[in-house]
Amino acid sequence: MAAPLSLARLKSARRDFNIFNLLNSFSFVFVSGSFITLFAVRLGASNAVVGILNAIAYSTYFFMPLGKRVVKFKPIIWTFGWGWVGRYTALLPILFAPLAAAGGHEGIAIALLIAGTAGFALSRGVGMIGNNPVIAYIASGGGDKPRSDRGEYVVTTSIASSVASMVSGLLLALFLGEDASPGAYAIGVGIGIAVGFAGSFFLLRLPEPTDFSPEKTTSLITAT
Repeated sequence: MAAPLSLARLKSARRDFNIFNLLNSFSFVFVSGSFITLFAVRLGASNAVVGILNAIAYSTYFFMPLGKRVVKFKPIIWTFGWGWVGRYTALLPILFAPLAAAGGHEGIAIALLIAGTAGFALSRGVGMIGNNPVIAYIASGGGDKPRSDRGEYVVTTSIASSVASMVSGLLLALFLGEDASPGAYAIGVGIGIAVGFAGSFFLLRLPEPTDFSPEKTTSLITAT
């Protein structure tokens, strides 16, 4: 039987996870979705490139089997946290895309954008394997008997995440205006990366779930 977290340790863990959740939700708007699509268009990307970027975003879920393999050898917080660090690190080349485009190398600029997005998707897929187990552990407090406020905490966390995303989207719209330059988009991505790294720091501070054990899975090829 796993020992439950003490009240002080649980309070600290929830505080760290709440900060991570808010920073993660805020930064995600700056480094994914329509923002990256608009960035690509400003760099002169074709419709085919935009389609590739959208496809890469959905490919995240195909990398989750890799995460299941990692947690067989590494702790779940380690996998989750460093997966998140990896996804923001993978985006760093995107910051140089406007410089490449300004130098007349639009192909290199687009390649940097695709490479960064692909690395982001891969690392995110690996790290996502830890999302549900960690939330469940922080919500329940560990131990054999979950806390009575477990459901309330999960719902509150979800609402806070949605509000952070809404605020981030509004600020992003105000920041870009009607005719933002590629450099402005790169600054936006840079803000998302910085906030994401800060969130990852708080994620890696969380206690490791004591009752987590990797599921038995099929071969990587079969799962993929």
